[in-house]
Formats: sequence, C-alpha cells, structure tokens
Amino acid sequence: MKTLEKASQLDIQILATSHGVIWRRNLPKILKAYSDWGSGVTREKAVVVYDSMWGSTTTMAEHIAAGIASQGVEVEVLKLGETDRSWVIKEVLDARAVVVGTPTINNTMFPTVADLVFYLKGLRPKGRIGAVFGSYGWAGGGTKAVREQLQAAGLELPLDDLQVNYVPHEAEKEKCLDMGRRIAELVKGS
Repeated sequence: MKTLEKASQLDIQILATSHGVIWRRNLPKILKAYSDWGSGVTREKAVVVYDSMWGSTTTMAEHIAAGIASQGVEVEVLKLGETDRSWVIKEVLDARAVVVGTPTINNTMFPTVADLVFYLKGLRPKGRIGAVFGSYGWAGGGTKAVREQLQAAGLELPLDDLQVNYVPHEAEKEKCLDMGRRIAELVKGS
C-alpha cells in the first residue's frame, strides 16, 4: 500500500513487479486491483477450495457450495488437483469467505491443501471468513491442521469444522448444505 501511494504521484507507463506478469495496458485497472487486494476489499463471494482422494470431500464441497448458492451468494468451487494455485489465489483475493476441504492422510491435511494454506498464511488476507471441512477413514486430523493454518493466516473461523467418516450419506449431505447456508449468512452479514 505504501508503494501504491508513492506510485500514485508518477506517470506510470509499465508495471513490472518482482514476480508475475509485466503490465503495459489497463494500468489504472491493475493498480486499482492491487489497491483492493492490499486493503482487503472483498465481494459477496465464497470460494470453496478442496482436494479429494476418493470423492468424499468432492461430494462435501459440492453440497456446501449448493448451500451457499441457495442463499444468493456467488460461489466458486475449485479442486486443487485440477486448478493452478495462482488461479485459486486470484479467486480468493476478492472473496469474503474461503472454505477449505481436505481428506485426512497420515493424520494431517492432503499435500495440495497444505500447499495452499501455507501460501495463504504468507499472504495473510485481511477481513476473510474461513471454514473447514473434510473426510477421513480410520482417524481424523486433516481439518484440525487446516484450521490451525487458516487461523495463523488471520482468517476468522466462526463455524465448527465439518468432518465426515468415509462416504457422506444423506444426513451428512444435509449438514454440508446447512454449513453452506450458514457461510452465506456470514458473507452477507460482514
């Protein structure tokens, strides 16, 4: 933000950050985006980002997203194994809620989820609501590990984690829908 403030006094023709693309066009739009990101401006939007080993966490993500959308809140669903981390972060930058799902592996979060939450921890996005969900087999631990990292990243986590043992059945799917509706209420209320 300090750099943007200083730069506002200059006639900028090119923007070459220390990492990323070099901008030669649409500079006012790009500078506004950087300003919004740096000051924590968000939209009425939730990002549900997850990965899955056997499909259980995918089912949960789909139902949570359906619950969010049912309340009129924009929702983006991104599977980490199929979506570049940079694209996920781009979506997170203007979202009011970040909902992270993980299967448990070796009593902790899935590696692709770990990559994302550690990246978020470094970015420390301001004014975000977080929520955590996941599935596990014989022992849990994945959601707890995600929660700890999201808290360290500065996200507010007002809801309890939602965990499902093995495959989510109808009762668990309804809990996912309910979690999504509650996240939407939080997004609208903040």
